[in-house]
Amino acid sequence: MRPGFAEPAKCVSFELSNFPGHFLRHRDYALWGTPSDGSPLFLADATFKPKGKGGKALLRMAKGLGPFDGDSSSSSDSSDSD
Repeated sequence: MRPGFAEPAKCVSFELSNFPGHFLRHRDYALWGTPSDGSPLFLADATFKPKGKGGKALLRMAKGLGPFDGDSSSSSDSSDSD
């Protein structure tokens, strides 16, 4: 885990420990481990915003498409003002 590419102060990016230079990235509503190409799209896709809610940890895609746990109610959560 390292500071997020797109928003380092609030977000995180995940480098694959067994494949240096490869990062978790969301694409087509799935997670992929791909090498960084440095493009703005890659940097946004490989950035996640941690958010705690109801005793569980969520990782939201930094591009704001919603959480990965299927909790559709939190994708419209207006309390995410940070």
